[in-house]
Amino acid sequence: STCFAPQLIMAPPPSPAGDNAGLSAETRSRWNRFRNAVPVMYDTILSHNLAWPCLSCRFGDLVAEDTERQRRTSHVHEMSASAPAAAAAAAAAAPAAQRADLSPKTLSYRRIYLSEQVTEGCGLPNTILVATAAVPKARTSDTVECASTLQLRGKCRSLRVEKTIVHPGEVNRIRELPTHPHVVATQTDVKEVYVWDTAAFGGLQGAADLDARGGKPDVPTLTLAGHTDVAQFALAASPTAPRVASGGQDAAVLVWNLEDALGSAGGGAGGAAAAYSTTTLQPMASFCGLHKKTVEDVVFHPKDAKLLASVADDRAMCVLDVRNPRCAAIHVKGAHNDDAQCIDWCTVDDTKIATGGADGVVKVFDIRMAGLMSAANCVAQFKKHTASVLRVSWHPTDPCVLASSGEDGLLYVWEMSEKQRQNGGSQMPSAFQQQGAASPSVEAPAPATYPSRANSSGVLFCHAGHPSDEVVDFQFDPNDPWTVMSMSNDSGANGGSTMQIWRISDLITRTDAEVEAELDQLVANDGG
Repeated sequence: STCFAPQLIMAPPPSPAGDNAGLSAETRSRWNRFRNAVPVMYDTILSHNLAWPCLSCRFGDLVAEDTERQRRTSHVHEMSASAPAAAAAAAAAAPAAQRADLSPKTLSYRRIYLSEQVTEGCGLPNTILVATAAVPKARTSDTVECASTLQLRGKCRSLRVEKTIVHPGEVNRIRELPTHPHVVATQTDVKEVYVWDTAAFGGLQGAADLDARGGKPDVPTLTLAGHTDVAQFALAASPTAPRVASGGQDAAVLVWNLEDALGSAGGGAGGAAAAYSTTTLQPMASFCGLHKKTVEDVVFHPKDAKLLASVADDRAMCVLDVRNPRCAAIHVKGAHNDDAQCIDWCTVDDTKIATGGADGVVKVFDIRMAGLMSAANCVAQFKKHTASVLRVSWHPTDPCVLASSGEDGLLYVWEMSEKQRQNGGSQMPSAFQQQGAASPSVEAPAPATYPSRANSSGVLFCHAGHPSDEVVDFQFDPNDPWTVMSMSNDSGANGGSTMQIWRISDLITRTDAEVEAELDQLVANDGG
């Protein structure tokens, strides 16, 4: 089994004012309320403070799964995270009175990608961190213990850094390639996008190794060229093909086909490094002039790598087709009342696109209503955020569920009603044919039964566990859909960033009928 030795990410000198330095009374109060709610509202939670700011977090591939016997004490909890075999041995040697408190626990070891943005002039490099997290499976955590071990700016022993890649410039965004999970693309404050085949890099770890290199950055596997101005935050990879899209301050959206650079070794899908025939790649498609201001986010169609969507500071949302980069297949002007900041395309129901804006609103559009789409004519909108929405994402398997995070420090999980999801036009408007663009797939998914919960439309859950006013990124785990990894930028309070991996209690996420049936069974078993 995988061995986890406790290892902390490199850190600057600790603040002499202590762990809570720079945190407001309101932040500490919110944290305490959150921690008190963990045993009731959560199935599990891991929290890890990074010494330096991190603006992006992503899941990679599933590394391994281990089932172990674990005693529910903090001592064995820490040991199991660092060395499952040692925990099992300790459990076997425990006295009979202690062994009675043993219970089975299954962990999933997940590859995750993080970064560190260091202070300029501090003598340390900016980095990509390739790490492995030991995440408890559903219904295996002692949530009371989880709550008791949570600390503001605490370290998580379930996290191990496997590789440190020295990045040229601070990392603004990381996106993994689902078709090649060991390959990631990054954006920094330059015109180029960098691609890193992490399997080709060694396990550079620790300050001594970094000093030996003199902080010299690693060379990216590929450099994606084509932007005429800085491309900082709009980055996406196709789930179905090795393609990367980027948006920048030049108001352009560019798409690259990484297959154009692959050599005879192919894609290296098994985790082995691929061979590349070039180090610089030009775009296969360039969308220029469709947006009027900086492009803030892009996303690919979940099933068709020829289609993608974008949002920008001009408040517009566009659906684009690489077969006709001269025009937008759909162009919604004024999708938001302020800058349009983020976008995601529903994986299950590909007729739905969600956007978030600086107006604090999350909106859901139906592309079958292309000729009628406007800021007011959306399928659903959610208005709980009190500041800009920075990230929006659909649930991987439930087309009625999506989530958003923002500059108010909160991450909301939203639920649409089935009526809202089914709302929308059923006929393709003629605008597609008039513009000469290929029509996106508009066939609605086959009728299916999706969860019916007490809260049929609106807020399903609110995660308030970050000690910051800015939750900059999050992702649903593709392999465990109700597990979420989220990241806050705590630099305003001199706290670096906080990465959390958490799962909502299934008493909240399951259907009402399932929960009632289980409660009835518990009452029956109790003799009640």
